[in-house]
Amino acid sequence: MRAIDAGILGAIVLQILFSQWEVMNTLFRTAPLNWNQWLICLIPVIPMAVLATFVNRLDAID
Repeated sequence: MRAIDAGILGAIVLQILFSQWEVMNTLFRTAPLNWNQWLICLIPVIPMAVLATFVNRLDAID
């Protein structure tokens, strides 16, 4: 796993932990996301990830 992949994965895990963990919700007076809110967040992410993967394959620097 490349460092950039590990960084992205780590950021995603920490963001989920931050937004869903009850301790963080209490500390920052927030509420965890429900399923509808998760879907709203994923709607723009999925096409962007597909497009980024495609563009990376076209212009690979490896």
